[in-house]
Amino acid sequence: MYRFAVLLGLALAAPAAQAEDPLPANSFADSYGRYAPAGDCAREPRITVAVSGLEISIGGTSERIARPEVAWSYFGPGYQGIARALFPYTGAERPVIILLNDGEVPGALRIDPHDRGYQGGPPLSARHQALVDGSPYGRCGY
Repeated sequence: MYRFAVLLGLALAAPAAQAEDPLPANSFADSYGRYAPAGDCAREPRITVAVSGLEISIGGTSERIARPEVAWSYFGPGYQGIARALFPYTGAERPVIILLNDGEVPGALRIDPHDRGYQGGPPLSARHQALVDGSPYGRCGY
């Protein structure tokens, strides 16, 4: 009976642990903070980058993204710079990409269309278009 209880406890705990995987601190700690268009946090969209993931605020509504996909190979296999690429929306389609420390500039953030919104392609949703239109973003505090 004890063995069954231990196995059941492990099975129940495993999904919860996976759902809360943080951003790898060793690669993202320098990017933690709040970002807004031109670094003006009175404006939206606002993006918060934290160990717990991302928070994106547009039009007074916020969404939390606990596990954005990190695009480790986005800049090539030998890349040694400080820029990082994230796909906040994962699945079959990744409509936008977030570039942290864009252009090798600490605190600069850019959002570009990825699987949508490109010339001749399917359009972005209004929410995703607002993120692209807000670029470039600057860090404005944490």
